[in-house]
Amino acid sequence: MEFPFTSFFISLKSSFSTSQVECFAIVWWFVWYARNGVIFRQESSSPRKVGMMIKAFVHNLSISGAVGAKVDSRLSLLAGHRGKRFIRDQVVWTPPPADFFKLNFDGSKLASGQAAFGFVIHDSEGIIHLCGAGNLDKDASILEAEARGLREGLRGARSLGITNLMVEGDNLAVINAIKQVWKIPWTIHTIIVDTVKDLGLFEDMQVSHVFREANAAADWMAHRGHSTLSTTYWFDVPDLSFAVIIRKDALGWPKSWDPP
Repeated sequence: MEFPFTSFFISLKSSFSTSQVECFAIVWWFVWYARNGVIFRQESSSPRKVGMMIKAFVHNLSISGAVGAKVDSRLSLLAGHRGKRFIRDQVVWTPPPADFFKLNFDGSKLASGQAAFGFVIHDSEGIIHLCGAGNLDKDASILEAEARGLREGLRGARSLGITNLMVEGDNLAVINAIKQVWKIPWTIHTIIVDTVKDLGLFEDMQVSHVFREANAAADWMAHRGHSTLSTTYWFDVPDLSFAVIIRKDALGWPKSWDPP
């Protein structure tokens, strides 16, 4: 005998408090979203990543008053006890300090084999100062595309006269190669070596790994790179859909809050 999910969900109201039902609904939605990402979008996921997304989502809703604080506290175990700032910085784009700029970079590779890269430079108010994208040949790997996005972004930051820079990307191999935590993959060795030299030209510099949800603008630019004839730069927002992403970043809304 089938028992429809809607009937099951409605029945919870007779056994649990409103905040407990809210908690169940939020967790279920994100689990379903992660499941769809794995099956239909070939994304990677993990219980910890889903937990971080849920925690950041509920924390922001509790601040706005949309969800009670009890729900926020109940979900704290899902993401561990490493602090709200760590969680938000991993799954939500956050502005840099007033005296810093932030560079986000990304790469993209289509089923046809074509690769492209993109980067975005924001200030502490979330305003775009420079973004760029470019395409690469079919022989380029996704690692090369990611590394090129970082390299071109650093060149752009230098051209703006930026001295204090925060760098974020969602490719852990590139980030850890830059930080000399992992051995540099041979396919990007030259790019990484040159990039490390470029990083040394800044007065203050920080490099961090983030999840895709906190890197949506750079991801958009990387996909834009597939339609460029050569490396292209913009000093403002080049498209309405890109403007929406920038606005959501400024408001602290992760990409994963959009309906699947």
